Amino acid sequence: MQLYGQVDSLYDAVRARAPEVQAACVNPGHLSTAKGEGGTDSAEPTRYLRVSYGSSGPRRIVWDANLETYRWDSGPDIGAQLGSDPGEAAARIARTLGAPLDPAPAAE
Repeated sequence: MQLYGQVDSLYDAVRARAPEVQAACVNPGHLSTAKGEGGTDSAEPTRYLRVSYGSSGPRRIVWDANLETYRWDSGPDIGAQLGSDPGEAAARIARTLGAPLDPAPAAE
């Protein structure tokens, strides 16, 4: 059973702020190790958000617990931080992919 976490919060925010972005929470269930640059081991994240829009993507976004922020985990912006707030990260994702963005909900 998978508990609701940071990736799920981002998924919900993307659905609300950028509904035209194709988004899916992916849970491979294990780490798959491959040789990365320089011959070092790199592991696919255990849980990530896969996003795409039109011809942009698919790309991965992860929650980086060490930095306490969302960040791109694939594509030309790999490693770039998206912030810790799911709504702000969703807006940055939409802008990067070129997708339309719905206005943020008004604060109560």
